[in-house]
Amino acid sequence: MNLTEAQKRAFARELIEILVDHQAQLTAAGFTTATRITQLQTLAQAADDKEAGQVAAREAHRRATTESKAATKAAYDNASATIELIVGLLGKSDPLVKTLKNLRDEMSNEAARGRRSGGGTP
Repeated sequence: MNLTEAQKRAFARELIEILVDHQAQLTAAGFTTATRITQLQTLAQAADDKEAGQVAAREAHRRATTESKAATKAAYDNASATIELIVGLLGKSDPLVKTLKNLRDEMSNEAARGRRSGGGTP
């Protein structure tokens, strides 16, 4: 039986409740529940805390990704606007403008820039 992480945490909390509810019966049978209840409560709380940390980390990752994409877009848009400004100043036939206009194509052309090292895909 494969339980999800949430189900496993709920399982531990449910067992705590059962042990508390049946503490007298279990103690009469020779099982000291107090230590086990405390142990399970500590472990269940630690699991909940770690899950909360994981959720926070996921959210921080999403937020950082959004911020990174926005910053990249702002830089790219500004660079593109700068090229358009230079085109307006120098004209389309200027050699610098031709170089700038080809910049994106050269960067996206793997043969012109070479493969990235590290064996992965770019």
